[in-house]
Amino acid sequence: MKKPNSLRAALKAALDPRHALATDPDNLQLVITELHPACSAAPGRSFENRYKLELTFLGFAGDVLEIQIPLMVWLERWQSELLASPEASAAGIQITAIPHTDDTSDIMIVLKLSERVAFRPRPGGGYDVAYAEEPMPFALDDVDAEPLHAVYLDGAQILHCEAHPAAGV
Repeated sequence: MKKPNSLRAALKAALDPRHALATDPDNLQLVITELHPACSAAPGRSFENRYKLELTFLGFAGDVLEIQIPLMVWLERWQSELLASPEASAAGIQITAIPHTDDTSDIMIVLKLSERVAFRPRPGGGYDVAYAEEPMPFALDDVDAEPLHAVYLDGAQILHCEAHPAAGV
């Protein structure tokens, strides 16, 4: 699976300058639980691995927001459906903190993640297996694009912004 290592790298990059995760990597532990394939009768050989990723920060000397912000940025790109509604966030993101007397806490985070896997027969036998690329969430796709003024289907204009009649034509 690719997402656990990707998330570890993102958190390490965001937190390492202050929390020394590079010099003491055992302070961030990852465990994958409840891994199961989600299959459908759709054509093609693919399935989705669904699992819980449990992250534990041991002896974290900081505010939980230091973890939450890079976590949310990573989720926005790689598992955006967890941020689609308060219900989705509540079902897919759980955070527990155990404060210690020395101003540190153990922070446990459980995320419900998924990754699509495709496999195709190879000539002569066997299979090529690959994790499917995660699509760019619609809200993040092409953030530098021009504002939408007109929509075309098969070369014919089907929508146009009335507030800007000369734009996009």
